[in-house]
Amino acid sequence: MDKLLENLPLPLALVIIALSFFFIFRPQISAAIDRFRGASFGSKSLDMSGSQASVAVEKQKQVEGTVGTATLAAPDTVPASRMMPPPSELYAPIEQQIRGALTEAKLSNDLEKAWLIRSLAVTRVQRQHEIIYRLVLGSQISLMLLANTPNPPTIEKAREIFEQAKSTFPAIYTNFKFDAWKQFPINVGLLRTDVTTAGATVLRMTPAGRDFLHYLVDNALTEGKVG
Repeated sequence: MDKLLENLPLPLALVIIALSFFFIFRPQISAAIDRFRGASFGSKSLDMSGSQASVAVEKQKQVEGTVGTATLAAPDTVPASRMMPPPSELYAPIEQQIRGALTEAKLSNDLEKAWLIRSLAVTRVQRQHEIIYRLVLGSQISLMLLANTPNPPTIEKAREIFEQAKSTFPAIYTNFKFDAWKQFPINVGLLRTDVTTAGATVLRMTPAGRDFLHYLVDNALTEGKVG
């Protein structure tokens, strides 16, 4: 991301930076960001599969139970998604900065839209990385680093890393099994399994995994993590 910004005109770079800041702290966007489902971590799990939709369905069921078979009149309201954002003392200065940067950049509509969409996509990915970093263990990062080499680790090598971490941090691994430990970075899309021509199963990095490692470097999160 830093390299991308360095090659952009200053106004456009300001747009991307401001958008990233804006969308990180906007609850509606945060809800849309957290799309990966059922990421398990030991005895804990992370479920961000659309709770708002579930609540809406439950409310509909409650209404149906109350009115029986009666026909509900369509509400005479405008959906929130079709309305202008409400005024906000927090967001207003940032939005003004974005508008000013866009005006100064003098981009075509298509180019402006493309960069705004890219900025939002980058922010969503970084939000996912932030959530994953809160959950991931240091030994799993070590596994990812090894997977990002010309000689990716086999399942047997991964088990060695697990056993070493288990002996170093016994309290963390009391009820934490190898399969769950190995599966977490796979479930969140950072690693994938692959079978070599020799028939060995290895763990390889995904594009998301490589971007996650860049995220750690860019945000000074390279210090060893427990676990």
